[in-house]
Amino acid sequence: MTGPGSAKRELRDRFAELYEAAGKPLYATVARHTRFNLEEAGTPAANIDKQRISSWLSAANPMTPDTFAKLEAFVAALGELAGKRRATVPTWSQQDWRSCWERARRRQRTRPAEHRADGPRARWALPPDTLAFTGRTEEIDQLVASATGGVVSIHAVDGMPGVGKTALAVHAAHRFADRFPGGRIFLDLHAHTPGQTPTDPADALATLLTADGVDPRYVPESLDGRAALWRDRSAAKRILLVIDNAASSEQINPLLPGNPECAVLVTSRRRLGDLPGRTRHVTLGLLPPRQARAMFLSQAPRAATEPVEEVDEVVALAGRLPLAISLLAKVYTAHRVWTLADLRTEIRARLLTLTAEHATVAAAFDVSYDTLPTDRQEFLLHLALHPGTDVDPFAAAVLTGRDLDEAVAQLDALHRENLLIEVGYRRYGVHDLIRSYVETRSGDLPERTRQDALNRLLDFYQHTSGIVSRHLLPYIQSSPADITPDWAGPELTSSTSALAWARTERANLLAALAGARTGDPARFIGFAASLAGLLRMDGPWTETLATYEAAAAAAQSRDDRWAYAYALLCLGDTNRLRSDYDSADANLAQALDLYRDLGSRLGEGNTLLQLGMVRYCVGDHPAAVTLLEQALERYVELGDRRGEANALMNLGVVRYMGSDLSGAVDLLNRSLGPSRELNDLPTTSSVLMVLGYVYRIRGEYAAAEAALTEGLAQSRELGDRWRESNTLSYLGDVLHRIGDRAGAAEALALSVERSREVGSRLGLATGLVFLGTLLRENGDPTTAITTLTEAIELVRELGIRGGEVEALNALGAAYRDLGDLESAADHHQRALALAQEIDSTVDEAHSYAGMGRTELAANRRHLAVEHLRTALALLTKVGAGEATEVAEELGRIETLPDEPGDRRQK
Repeated sequence: MTGPGSAKRELRDRFAELYEAAGKPLYATVARHTRFNLEEAGTPAANIDKQRISSWLSAANPMTPDTFAKLEAFVAALGELAGKRRATVPTWSQQDWRSCWERARRRQRTRPAEHRADGPRARWALPPDTLAFTGRTEEIDQLVASATGGVVSIHAVDGMPGVGKTALAVHAAHRFADRFPGGRIFLDLHAHTPGQTPTDPADALATLLTADGVDPRYVPESLDGRAALWRDRSAAKRILLVIDNAASSEQINPLLPGNPECAVLVTSRRRLGDLPGRTRHVTLGLLPPRQARAMFLSQAPRAATEPVEEVDEVVALAGRLPLAISLLAKVYTAHRVWTLADLRTEIRARLLTLTAEHATVAAAFDVSYDTLPTDRQEFLLHLALHPGTDVDPFAAAVLTGRDLDEAVAQLDALHRENLLIEVGYRRYGVHDLIRSYVETRSGDLPERTRQDALNRLLDFYQHTSGIVSRHLLPYIQSSPADITPDWAGPELTSSTSALAWARTERANLLAALAGARTGDPARFIGFAASLAGLLRMDGPWTETLATYEAAAAAAQSRDDRWAYAYALLCLGDTNRLRSDYDSADANLAQALDLYRDLGSRLGEGNTLLQLGMVRYCVGDHPAAVTLLEQALERYVELGDRRGEANALMNLGVVRYMGSDLSGAVDLLNRSLGPSRELNDLPTTSSVLMVLGYVYRIRGEYAAAEAALTEGLAQSRELGDRWRESNTLSYLGDVLHRIGDRAGAAEALALSVERSREVGSRLGLATGLVFLGTLLRENGDPTTAITTLTEAIELVRELGIRGGEVEALNALGAAYRDLGDLESAADHHQRALALAQEIDSTVDEAHSYAGMGRTELAANRRHLAVEHLRTALALLTKVGAGEATEVAEELGRIETLPDEPGDRRQK
C-alpha cells in the first residue's frame, strides 16, 4: 500500500494530466468553473480562487483539496475545459479518486533509524583523504546514506577522465569507514593507467586473499577457486572494499565479498551496467561554478586576494574539470610572480599539455582515446567537427556517414566511456577539453573527409529547417529547394513537432549559419532562407533582421535574384512585426517588382499579402483590401490553401476595422476551414484570436471566450509568446466584460509580461489599454492614467491610429473618474476626430459615448442624451453588442428629473 507521500504525488500527476488536456487554461478560469460546479451541488465555494487552484497544481509542493467535494468539482472543471478542446481526457473512477484522496490526506510520521558503529576499530588501509576535497555534497550524502548493509552494498561511480571519481570514493569511504571493522581495502585495477594493462580479476583476487592473510602458496589456481575462497574468508567480516579504475563489470563481479554486511565502492570511466541489479550508480558531472571556484582557492590560497570574476574565468577555462582545476592551482602556486591573467594566457595557449611536474590533462585523455576501437575513434573525430553544442542521432549519423542504428550504437558506447555527456533524451555533448583534445588528433582525418562531413551536416540542417518553415510560415518559399536528402531524418508531421525540433536544435542551427556566413556565401543565403520559420517565430527580431540584411546583401552581390527577392520578403515581414512600417513597405515593394520580373505568381502573392498587412497597420484600409484581394486571387489560382487561409484572415481583420462585423466573421470562419484542414496551428491560432475579438465587439461573449481560449491553448502548444500575448489581452478584455475581474487581471498582466519579453510594442500597447480600463473600473484611475499614457506613447511611435483612438477614449474615461472633466472631454473629442479620419464606426461610437458620459458628469443631461443617442445609432448600425448597454444607459438617463444646472448648450 502506498503512503501519503506517494498518494499525494499520484494526485499531483493526475491533476497535471487533466490540466494539460484542458490546454493549460488560466487559473482564474479553472476557479470559476470549479466554483460553478460546487454551487450547482449546493456546496460553499467562496474560497476557490486562482491561488487555491495554483496550490493544487503546484509541481513542487502541491496541496490536497480539504474536501472530496472540492476535488470532484475541480476535476469536473478540468474535464469540461478539456472537452471543449475535444482533447482526450484521462479517466479514473470516482472510487479511485476517493481512495487516493483519502490516502493523501492521511498523516504519517516516521523517524529515521540510528546507525551505530559495531565492534572495535581495525587497521586503516585506505589512501589518505584529500584535505582539499571540495563540494560533491549530494553525491557523498547519497553514498553515505546507502551504505547500510543487509545485502552487499555496491556503489559504482563513473564519469569522464579527470572528473574526480577516485577522490570522491576515497572521501566517502573515510566518512563511513568505521561501520566496517572487518577491514578497509583499496584496490587499483589499472583500467586507464598509462603504461599498464588492466588487472586480471584472478590477479586481483590473489592480492585480496594475500592481504587477508592467505599464504601465497595456497592461493587456488583458477578464477572460480579464488573467488570462492574470497567469499568464504569474507563471509564473517564486515569489509569496505574500494575498487578503483575498473575496466568492466566482468573485472568486478568475482571480487564481491560473501557477507551481505559488506560495502563495495567502484570507480570507472565507463558505466558498468552489468553489475548486480542492486548496484547504485552515481555519475559525476562537472563541478558547479561555486564549487569549482572553492576547489581552486583551497589549493591556491593566494588567489583569494584576486577578484572573484578572474578566478571564475580560470575555472571556466578549465571546463570546471577537477583534474584541470587542481593542475592549474599547482601551476599557479609554483609560479609565485604570476597573476591570474598570466595563468589565463598559459591556459589559452596550452592547457592540454600544461604541467606542474609530470601529469597533464592530455595524458589522462590519451589512455581513454587509445583504448577505443578504430571505428569509434573515427566516429569521435567526426563528432568534434560539429559546430554546435550537442548532437542527436540523426545529425550524428549524417556527420559521420553511418546509418542511424550504427550512430545510436556508437553514441551509446562513447557515453558509456564517459567521453560524451548526455544532455537530454538521445542528445549528447562533448566536454570542451575533450573536444580540444580530439581536435589535436584530427590530423587522423584527411581534409577532404572533414569537408565532406561538414557539407553533409549543413545539407541536413538546411533541408530539415526548410521543412520547419513550411509548417510555420504564412507563406511558402517561392523557389524550389535544391537539396535531395539521402539520410534518415526526424518525423516533422505537424507545426508542433517541427517547432519543437527547431527549438531544440536552435543553437546548432545558428552556429552552422554563422559558419556558413563567414566561409560560404551561397550556403549562407540558402540556409538563412530555410531558417525563416524559426527566426520569424522566435526572434529576437533584431537578430532576424540582421540575418536577412546580410542574406539580401550576399544575394545581391551574387546577382541571385530569386534569393534577393526572398530575403527582401523576409526583411519586410520582420520589419512589419517590429512595427517599422516604412522600412517594411520599401522592402516589400522592391520584392514585388523582382517577383513580377521573375514571373513568380507565388512570390507575388506572398508579397501582396505582406503589403496588405502593412497598409492595414498604418490605417490605409482601402489599399489593404485591394492588396489582400489580389493576394487571395493568386493563392486560389495556385491552389495554395495556406496562403488562402492567411489572406482570408487578414481580409476579415480589415473588414472588422471597416465596421462590417458580419462580413468579418464570415471571412474568418472561411479561413478556419483550410487552416484546420492543414493542421496549421500558427494560422488557426491567429484566426481564433481575431475571431474572438470580433465576437467580443458583437457582444457574443461566450463565443468570444471559447474562441480565445482555444486560440490561447494552441499558441501555448506552439510556444508562440507573440500570439499568446495578443490572445491573452483580448481574453482579458472579454473576462472583464463578463464580470470576471480576477481572471481579467491575471490574463492582462501576463499579456503585458509576454509582450515585453518578445519585444512586441503593438501587443504591449493593446494589453496596456485593456489593463488601464480594468484599473479604472477597479477604482484606481491614477494608476490607470499612468498605464494608458504608456500605451498612447507606444501607439503614436508606431503610427497605429486605431490604437490611439482606443487609448484616447480610455484616458478620457479615467480623467472623468478623477473629476477632471475638461481633460476627459478633450481626450474624447480628439478620439472622435481621429476615428472619423480613419473611418472607424465602432471607435466613433465609443468617442460619442465617452463625450455623453462626460456631459452627464457635468450635469448637462440634454447634451449627454444627444451624444449617447448618436453612439447608439452607430453601434446599432454595425451590430455591436454594446448597443444594448448604451440603450439601457439612455433609458436610465432619460427618466431622470432635470437638475438646476442642466442646460442645453448651443
